Amino acid sequence: MTTSTTRQDTAPAIDQEYCDIHDAYYNPLKDEWLETACDDPTCPYCVGRPQRPSEVKKMDHLGGPDA
Repeated sequence: MTTSTTRQDTAPAIDQEYCDIHDAYYNPLKDEWLETACDDPTCPYCVGRPQRPSEVKKMDHLGGPDA
C-alpha cells in the first residue's frame, strides 16, 4: 500500500530553521529555540548558546574575525 504525498507534506516549514552552530532547531518568527540545551557542561553545542537564536553570531563556527 502506498500513500500519496501532498505539497504541504513536503514543503519546508517557515517557522522552523536549523542552527548548525548549536545543533538545534529554532523558530525564526518567534526568535525561540525549539529544543532545550543539554545539561552537559562540556557539550560544544550547548555551552554558550545564547538565550535567543537571533543572538547567535554567524561567524562563531568559523572562529570569528578575531581568530
